[in-house]
Amino acid sequence: MMKTWVGLAFVGMGFTFLGTISTAFADQVPSASPSPSPSPATYPEPSPSPSPRPIIKDAKGVGHVYYKAWWDYRRIPGLSDLEALVYRYANDARTKDSLPPLQYDIALQSAARQHAREMLELSYFSHESPFPQFQTPMQRAYLAGYLGLVGENILSLNNPDARSPQKLARQIVDFWMKSPPHRELLLSKSYNEMAIGIVKQGDQWMASQVFGRTPFRFVQAMLSDTSPDYYLFTAGAMLMSAEYNRAAVVLDGKKMQVFDLSEGERFFFQVKIPKTDPHVVDLYPGKGSSFTAMEFFKIDRSKPLTDPFSPLYGP
Repeated sequence: MMKTWVGLAFVGMGFTFLGTISTAFADQVPSASPSPSPSPATYPEPSPSPSPRPIIKDAKGVGHVYYKAWWDYRRIPGLSDLEALVYRYANDARTKDSLPPLQYDIALQSAARQHAREMLELSYFSHESPFPQFQTPMQRAYLAGYLGLVGENILSLNNPDARSPQKLARQIVDFWMKSPPHRELLLSKSYNEMAIGIVKQGDQWMASQVFGRTPFRFVQAMLSDTSPDYYLFTAGAMLMSAEYNRAAVVLDGKKMQVFDLSEGERFFFQVKIPKTDPHVVDLYPGKGSSFTAMEFFKIDRSKPLTDPFSPLYGP
């Protein structure tokens, strides 16, 4: 007997305000077979805080700390072949509905596999992690190196027939496609990237499908201790979407710089951040005179320089 749970979460960015909106949906399909208790964890348990980032000093002795992902999917055991099949069949479903396929993203796969593994190892099924820094799909994607719009489908299977990976992959996609809210997310026009994370332990399998859309791809983000009064935040990014042609660098809601851009163009910027309270550095995508508020980096002065970047904590 196979037991199945399905769940969905959507995290979006709003307009004309600074911050995030988060909603979640989950439903259960009951079964006569009980869920097995998980074995002890076989991957590094998530901790309340990340490992400190090294301070790299230049020839003048100035310390620099780089933003980087906490992990990537290769550190977390998963079923790569099955993940690839589910990714392919999910895109097939979009193509049949006259929608463009979603591109693969390594950071989204890291977020998907981490959450699937965490749910399996800690014996829960939810879009919300018990760890505050991993609580929402957007936070998990952020910590994996992805900054942007994020959505998630999840699925739990107990003792599926895995003799045919192709058949099992189609069943996983079918579960999502037959559930209206999950189908809506899978066929959404709001995303252009996707990745799958699938893990198993004994008879228990867990899958996460994470969607994303980001107007920018960051190529660098660095905080430098250059002055007794302020940090210097330096970042480079690329405009990834043709629907925008401008970018505004924003500190605590105030525009500091505006760039006129074309799709695929790279640009670099610097912001002086006072050494006082926590501050938020944003990069707003824009079209003409209209900009969309998106929160990207929170620089928290209550933390040591070796861990200045905070994840996004929802509303």
